[in-house]
Amino acid sequence: MPREYRISDRPSHYRPLVDLLAASKDDEVVLTFKEIAALIGRPTLSETAILRPTWWRDKRNGPVVLWTAIGWQARAD
Repeated sequence: MPREYRISDRPSHYRPLVDLLAASKDDEVVLTFKEIAALIGRPTLSETAILRPTWWRDKRNGPVVLWTAIGWQARAD
């Protein structure tokens, strides 16, 4: 992952996920929706995040901006 990327200091409940990705030495991280929800301190993810795979790539979403800023992409299978 490129280290020259910077992420916003803007608060986000997705920050723990971004921190996990930033610390990973792997090229791929696989998590379930439940694991992501637990990581960000939520009982579940939004219905949109679960039912619409495009949510994970839509750069208008704040969380997507965070992980793309550090060089990661997400996809829901």
